[in-house]
This record gives sequence, C-alpha cells and structure tokens, in this order.
Amino acid sequence: MDSVMNSIMEKYWTGVCDVYSYTQVFNTTTKITSSVKAKVLSAIPCRISFKSFGPTSQSQTVPSYIQKTVLYMKNINVITEGSELVVTQNGVITTYKMSGKPATYSNHQEIEVITEGST
Repeated sequence: MDSVMNSIMEKYWTGVCDVYSYTQVFNTTTKITSSVKAKVLSAIPCRISFKSFGPTSQSQTVPSYIQKTVLYMKNINVITEGSELVVTQNGVITTYKMSGKPATYSNHQEIEVITEGST
C-alpha cells in the first residue's frame, strides 16, 4: 500500500531540491572557527506548495497577506532545521532559508520554508 501511495505522490513532485547546511570549520592557521555552507544533498525530487492567507491586516495603502510555503519530499532524506534549500520547479529556481522541523509521515515529509529575502 505504501509503495502505491508513494508512486501516486511522486507523480506530482515536479521539482528538484539541493540542500545546504552550515558546518563549523576550525582553521588551524588562524585558530578561528567559522561557519561554512556545504551542499549535503543534490537533485532530490520534491514539490513546493503555496497557500495564501489574507488579507491579514489593512494599512492605509495596501492589505497585508501571508503566504505559507511547504516543501514535500520523501522521508528518507534527512533535512535538518535551518537548512538552506534551492528548489527548481516549473523552470523557476528559488532559494529558501530557515527550513522548519520536518513533519514526517509514513511515505513523505513536509517542511515549512521561507523565501530568501523574506522576514
């Protein structure tokens, strides 16, 4: 049953995702520890989904909307909180930052993400 469900869900995964995490690297010459971004996973099949909530508030000029962005992928890939994700879907490349804790299910995981440059 899970394999049938996986194949059905994966039909909708039209994107691919590269996952970057920051690791601490100690420089023996300078004796300084710094964070270095490294690619930990590459070309993972996925799907980005958007849901808008709004208007949430009204200023004197324009209403404010909130958009929730969720990444769907197999649950065999370990995505740590705070990872940076670069997703290519429908010919559009988007960088997402501050990935949330994955909600893991029997055949997939869902990760809430924020578009780079958003607050």
